[in-house]
Amino acid sequence: MPTLKVYAHGVSMGQPGNNLKPSARGVVSGWSSATLRRNRAFLYSVDVDALRVHPGVAFTLTLRDCPPSAADWTTARDNFLDALRREGFSFIHWVTEWQRRRVPHLHLAVFLPPGSDPSVFAGNALRHWLRIAAPYRPSAHAQHVTPIYDALGWNQYLAKHAARGLSHYQRSRASLPEAWQGSSVGRMWGKRGDWPVIPPMALTINPRAFAILRRFLRSWRVSDARTAIRTARRPHDLLSAIRRLKSARRMLTCPDPGLSRVRGCSEWFPQELTLRVLALVADLGGIIES
Repeated sequence: MPTLKVYAHGVSMGQPGNNLKPSARGVVSGWSSATLRRNRAFLYSVDVDALRVHPGVAFTLTLRDCPPSAADWTTARDNFLDALRREGFSFIHWVTEWQRRRVPHLHLAVFLPPGSDPSVFAGNALRHWLRIAAPYRPSAHAQHVTPIYDALGWNQYLAKHAARGLSHYQRSRASLPEAWQGSSVGRMWGKRGDWPVIPPMALTINPRAFAILRRFLRSWRVSDARTAIRTARRPHDLLSAIRRLKSARRMLTCPDPGLSRVRGCSEWFPQELTLRVLALVADLGGIIES
């Protein structure tokens, strides 16, 4: 029977045992399907309402030169996170990705204790980064800082950094620095702090419910992307929405009928809407068990 997990901000479902290409254990060779699932599962679970009292800052931190090895990058990243801990924060989520020139960069969302000044924290954080990453010549003008004022800012961070798949060049193994290939590259994402999360609801559904729900998810994704196209104000936003629409239309496309019947999916989907759809799926003959 297919399994279904309903998160605060997403839904994930699939057939047990349908992982046709399990990764080798013990070696982290870059982004993988399992890494993506774990990262998304965490982000799906974050209690956004609990973040409202915490001022936040989103960072994109870059280097000019590539560290000689993944171990050097890990050391610089961990030293930087330790420096931020001494500055004081409540929660951090970070992601490692690559630029087209095969140099790693770091994305972070940092939430501070209530009443903190995010501009002061951001200034101190940038000074720490420029100091710790100095051997790799980071430019002060190439670092990006964006305040996270509310749930919309958090959702924008998610939309930009959490929705990328393995085919995206910033997560593709083909973008790994040449000197790093063939060895463990360390963790691709992580978090620090006691994040407020809402545990998912675990359900079991029959194949009919599995098929109906996947079609609902595709229809919702297509509709959401069309809305984004109509409301886009900048060319970059319009192109992004068009790519989302193309991806949504293809999400259930599979040339292998056997694989198509068991192919799972994982999507951003509001929990309230998921529960309404599940009620409709049950009316259409789907069987759902907790």
